[in-house]
Amino acid sequence: MGKHAWRALTLSQIKMEHLKYYCKGGGIMFKLLIGTEISSLRSALILSHVGGLMLVFMGSMAWYVKLNCPEVALSTPDFVPYMLITAGALRILFTIVAGKGYKIAFYIVILLSILKLIELIPANMGNDFNHISDFFYIPLTGGIEIALLWFVSRKSTWNELKESA
Repeated sequence: MGKHAWRALTLSQIKMEHLKYYCKGGGIMFKLLIGTEISSLRSALILSHVGGLMLVFMGSMAWYVKLNCPEVALSTPDFVPYMLITAGALRILFTIVAGKGYKIAFYIVILLSILKLIELIPANMGNDFNHISDFFYIPLTGGIEIALLWFVSRKSTWNELKESA
């Protein structure tokens, strides 16, 4: 019995060490992708950049659909494609500036991420989910924002931000 208790304790300790390893930085998600671990701050900036590119892509698609589908053109306000493209471009710009070390730009990136999460609610109100875009808009864009805010909420991100100043 004592032998098995020691074995179970050791397995438990091993599992905790793996958990600590995978949760210590920001980078297990990106380690699998690029082969090297990166910090939480860099992970957040990468996700912000990807979120900006997604906004530009969604705005371009909305613009294309608005030009080529007359029934969609009547139901979509004229400013939506321009708003998405502008928000995406600003987000990419502020992410680059935040990567250069400007803290105010990092706070603006966080604010834009929170606004994007809030935007998901009215953007999908009244959808009847007839189009494939209705099914992937929330999980895709919302997932990026939630992951970004998760990396931002980590203490290691703020420690690295303090050290970079």
